[in-house]
Amino acid sequence: MGDLLEFLAAVLGEDLAPSTRRGLVATFAATSVVLLSVTMWALMTSPAPLRQPTWALAVFAGSVLVGGTGVFVALLHWARDSSDRWFSIVSAVISCAAVALPVLWMATR
Repeated sequence: MGDLLEFLAAVLGEDLAPSTRRGLVATFAATSVVLLSVTMWALMTSPAPLRQPTWALAVFAGSVLVGGTGVFVALLHWARDSSDRWFSIVSAVISCAAVALPVLWMATR
């Protein structure tokens, strides 16, 4: 597992400064919050959220893709910088929620 994390760190740019890595995690978490909010709005206000509004399917897909990537980046940040544990955990939880809401809704339809 350690070799995989080292490889992924090299691919993602291990030479990034800590503040830059934290900014990347925060960007994914903030984008996940926005997509999660729009997804919840579509689910609560639309009788057919995948059809109305027409862009809702793209928001659902974006929520899953950005949220999944956000979880990955937050956990990678945690593995690389254990002193920033709470920031990584909170970011991972936010991104998990962005993935879980549309997936659970589609699974229970």
